[in-house]
Amino acid sequence: FRYTPQQAAANSGLPVHDLAVRSGDIVERVNHPHYRTVYPTLAQAGFALAYTIAPFSLDAWRGVLIAAELIGLGFILLTLKRLGLSALWVALYWWNPLIVKELANSAHMDGLLIPLLAGIMLAVAWRRHVIAAAVVMLGAGVKLWPLLLLPAVMRPLTARPRVLVLTVGLVAGIAVLLALPLLRAGLPPSSGFVAYGTTWQMNDAAFSVVLGLAALIWTPETAATAARLTVIMVLALLLVVVLRKPAAAGERAIGTLLVLGAGLFLLSPTGFPWYLAWFLPFLVVVPVTPLLLLTALLPLYYLRFAFARHGLEGIFDHYVVWLEFGPVWLWLGLLGWRRWRKV
Repeated sequence: FRYTPQQAAANSGLPVHDLAVRSGDIVERVNHPHYRTVYPTLAQAGFALAYTIAPFSLDAWRGVLIAAELIGLGFILLTLKRLGLSALWVALYWWNPLIVKELANSAHMDGLLIPLLAGIMLAVAWRRHVIAAAVVMLGAGVKLWPLLLLPAVMRPLTARPRVLVLTVGLVAGIAVLLALPLLRAGLPPSSGFVAYGTTWQMNDAAFSVVLGLAALIWTPETAATAARLTVIMVLALLLVVVLRKPAAAGERAIGTLLVLGAGLFLLSPTGFPWYLAWFLPFLVVVPVTPLLLLTALLPLYYLRFAFARHGLEGIFDHYVVWLEFGPVWLWLGLLGWRRWRKV
């Protein structure tokens, strides 16, 4: 959290310089080496575990990810059993070709989230909302976005004020412990968290529309900020709509988690294929077909590298990206329209 890879490699006076030297050419191949890490505390613990098994070994890291996935698989199976659903539904996750490619093959760190997301789902299925809230906070220690799920899992506790207050204290305590290393290092412009939250944009569809509309009114820099604030407000509105409904249980409660996770993904400025792992465990219990379609469409993202090789990435970013997300939005819109007509 304190040093960038670039600083570690160049400055022999830093305590992490020897680590950079031992990494060989790995430190030179880090994406965006001028930024500090974008990964929170528990993600770092996962990286450290892989390093302890075998320093700088991709196979050791893959082993950690597959172990995490196996734990998540067990939680998903227990959830299906609890809800009286066929265990065969687990194939939507365990045999999903996009997940196999992105987690086991490409070794994206989102695999560390799987046991935590599945654990949230299992706790919700068992109506253990205090445990669910604690696991949400652990999930935020891997990636920050699960914080969006916290109000939903704590919603049933409003009927038990004393338990709610104790849960808020528990959540706050976990948050302080996880955030302390980051806060001690500070959040300068070189922080990966700051850069990701304010400037990152890739493989997005809906956000590009919001940004384009904002650019008609403001300067590019102001428009970028306004677009991100607009997405935050839309997600806040979605959360309010979800929380206004009576506290749900079982599949309906997990459906709420799905709405929030998928909504964040579809509106986010970054829509990488491995982000499907953000809500795929919930799809096992609530299989919404348009969202499952992303399994087939998101791999089109890799065409961008071919376009970029010929200097045509702008064509991909403005047009081809809609082949990934356009059918999903249209299908979801059709389902919403039919439901509205029915009501």
